Amino acid sequence: MNKRKYIKGVTLVELLIALVLGLVLTADAINIFINNKRTYSLENELSRLQESGRFAIDSMVEDIRMVDYNGCSSRTRVTALLLARAPAPLLPFNTENSIRGYNANTTT
Repeated sequence: MNKRKYIKGVTLVELLIALVLGLVLTADAINIFINNKRTYSLENELSRLQESGRFAIDSMVEDIRMVDYNGCSSRTRVTALLLARAPAPLLPFNTENSIRGYNANTTT
């Protein structure tokens, strides 16, 4: 009488191998999620840094473009004030190339 023939189920060795394989697969999946989170955080920080740089450049561009603009004030007054305050000699302003306006009375 051979009783092994009627025994059905999983042996202890098979169960241990299945558990080890399951743990390895689970550890790999967790490792992938952790690496994805690190990559997301790094990309998010880089994009914030890039956006901050863009904002800084955009806010400076308007001021840089307005460097030589005096609006409606006369340049001779600005030159006189600068010369009165500054002890070192300054380069003179070119008052002939200020902002000019033209009336479009004719089509020529």
